This record gives sequence, structure tokens and C-alpha cells, in this order.
Amino acid sequence: MKRDKSAITTFEMIYWIARAIFLIIVIVSVVTLVRLCITTQSNTEELEANLLVNHFLYSPDSIVYYDEFSGRPMLGIVDTGRLNDMTLDSAFSFGDKNTMLAAKIEIYDFDSKPVKFVAYYNKPYYDGWFPLTGESGAGAVSEYPFSIYTLYSTPDGKINKGIMNITVLIPKS
Repeated sequence: MKRDKSAITTFEMIYWIARAIFLIIVIVSVVTLVRLCITTQSNTEELEANLLVNHFLYSPDSIVYYDEFSGRPMLGIVDTGRLNDMTLDSAFSFGDKNTMLAAKIEIYDFDSKPVKFVAYYNKPYYDGWFPLTGESGAGAVSEYPFSIYTLYSTPDGKINKGIMNITVLIPKS
């Protein structure tokens, strides 16, 4: 039995249509996967807040208690004599006009809970940005709270247990 050429062509066209549909599905899948893997924005706000807090806690130029006898900082112990706005502003400097970060540090006594010591990093911007926390969109401010169990030295030289709350504010751009 001899086949007609038009029947063979029609039969092959059915296969070509199925191949074209499969090829379109594969191309759309690959393009979708590539678009999902490409990152156009990176959010580093939480990393910046963690860096600021770690710098405050572990840098000898910051609020860490410095032992004069051994000549080394005692990590994990906060020197309340150094816990002031001027020390914090000089410990982590972005220049004259810092529009990147602001922070508030509060130390509570572990047992009685009233605020014992308060200090601000970049206080003018903290006061201006705090009402904008919780908003969304450009111009809003992200708030990153940290609560850390710590020891703090009092002006009379005693070491007490306490809780340090650090609130870092970072404006969204």
C-alpha cells in the first residue's frame, strides 16, 4: 500500500505542533526560573543594625568597661560612666551629618526594672525618625529592637546585672 505524500506531511505536522508547544513550555519555564533567581534589590538594614549593636558592645572605644589594671576591655560589661551621647557618637562615626542610623540604649536593673541609664546615638535624627516607625514606603523608618542581658558598672564601681534594650532606627530609601 502506497501512502500519499499529503498524508505523510499532515502526520508530520501534528508532531511539529506538539514539539512547538513543548518548546514554548520549556522556554517559558527557563525564563521564569531565571527571573526568580535574579536579585535586583538587596536589603541590608538588619545587617547594619547588627553591626552597630556589635560595635557598641565589643569596641574598646565604645561603652565597654575598660579595666585600667589589665589594660583591656571587659566584653559584656557596660561602663555607665561612658554611656553618654558623646561617646556613642564618636565611637561609630559617619561624618558630620549622619543620615544612616540612629539608636537608643536603655539599661534596666535586672531586679527592679526601672530605667537606670539612657543614651542616644545620633539623637537629633532619632527624635525625628521615631514617629515614622511602623509606616511603609519611601521615607518611612525601620525599627530593629535588641534586648541583651548584660552586666553594668555603676559610678561607685559595683557590677550589677541588667538588661540592655537597644533600638536601632534606619530610614528606608
